[in-house]
Amino acid sequence: MPNPPSKRPQLGSRKPKTGKTAILQHEAEIAEKVGGVPQPNSGALAHRKADVSVDGESVFSSERFLLDSKETMGSTIILGMGDVTKVCREALEVRKEPGLILTFRQCPQIVPNEWAVVPLDVFADMLARLRNSET
Repeated sequence: MPNPPSKRPQLGSRKPKTGKTAILQHEAEIAEKVGGVPQPNSGALAHRKADVSVDGESVFSSERFLLDSKETMGSTIILGMGDVTKVCREALEVRKEPGLILTFRQCPQIVPNEWAVVPLDVFADMLARLRNSET
């Protein structure tokens, strides 16, 4: 009887990262994109909340946010008032603006897979600053 073919992985193929390793890598990627720093232990420490911190000189600086991330392999991210309240409370404690990064791992090609969510007044302020800088 012939031996069955061995089940060795092909060169260059890797299992996708899952669990905590994937989450930490995703948070590091977000931090790099927004010029921030991933929080230690995914924000589980009492004095270092949320997932990513972006520092700036004043609370109104466009570079001063505390961001939490949510991601999915599916087509839905469940975002509740508890999630929003948590990032708002944590941002208020460290005098930063709250924000959420939503990542959809599988989406149509025309749809960006990462989205930033901030309070409307913060977004309006950012638009106003952009308009003023264009004149």
